Parts: sequence; C-alpha cells; structure tokens
Amino acid sequence: MKKLFLIFLPCLLILTTCKKDDSSNCPEGYEGPTCEIEILPTKIIFSNWVVNYFPATNNGAPWDDSSGPDLKITLRYNSTLVTTSSLTYEDYTGSAPVSMDFTAVLEGDDLATDLSYSVNLVEEDATIDEWMGGYIFTPYIENQGFPTTRTMDLSSVDVGFTFDISYEW
Repeated sequence: MKKLFLIFLPCLLILTTCKKDDSSNCPEGYEGPTCEIEILPTKIIFSNWVVNYFPATNNGAPWDDSSGPDLKITLRYNSTLVTTSSLTYEDYTGSAPVSMDFTAVLEGDDLATDLSYSVNLVEEDATIDEWMGGYIFTPYIENQGFPTTRTMDLSSVDVGFTFDISYEW
C-alpha cells in the first residue's frame, strides 16, 4: 500500500498544481481552458477600403455638372458621424473598383460592438454631400470569430465595399 501511495503521490501533485485556465497558449482574442471564449475587442480597425462598384449617375443626372463624382466614405453610428475619409477622390472619372486610402478606428465611446453602424459612399459637394449608397452593419458579432476581411455586396444596393479588419484587446 505504501508503494502505491508513493507512486500516485507525484501524479497527484502534478495534476493539482497544473493551471486549469491557462489562456497563454490561446490564439489572440480567445481565452479559457480550451480557448473557447472570445474576448470582446477594445478597438476595431477598418482599413484598405475598396469601392467595388457605385452608381455612374445620380438617377440619370451626372453627379457633378462638368466632372466625375467626388467620392468619400463616411462611417456613422445612428445618425452621428463617427469618421470620414480624409481624402476625397475629386472628379473621379475612372471605373470601379476604387481603392480608398481610409482607415476607420472604433474604440472607446465610438465602439459599440453590439450595435449597428452605417458605412456610406457619398458624393462630396460644397453645400451638402449626396448619398450614393451604403450598408448597415455590426462591427463585431459575438461567437462568430474575428474575420479579417469583410465584403458588402448586395445586388439591391448601388454600392459595394471590401475592407480589412483588425482587432485589439
């Protein structure tokens, strides 16, 4: 009996001293004993935007009287502007797809991971921006992982987007 005890004592010590919740080996954004728990991001970054398609005209009329549209991306939460592309593609006469130099960062008060945002392509004018099309989306959906690219592409919408997503925890 003593020999059995001496054999099982080291095994028992090893088992009781092991950490049950060692998340140090989990992929980024996950924790738990089997890395099954997603960590809520504290920052979401949208970058490398591409406008896949957009309407060539404004209901049959040109976007600008004598030139192409002035393309700009806006990101809104409810009706509040969160951020906008700093560079407007003025008098754009090329065709889609259009790569846009735009990075949108959601963090702090701007990050409501469970609520809807709208991303829009607008034609920038001196007085008022004209809406060309857009989408409503949720930046993070729990238990669906952390996609690194998102494409918004519906046949019923006049605009299509693709962009990269990165996360910080």
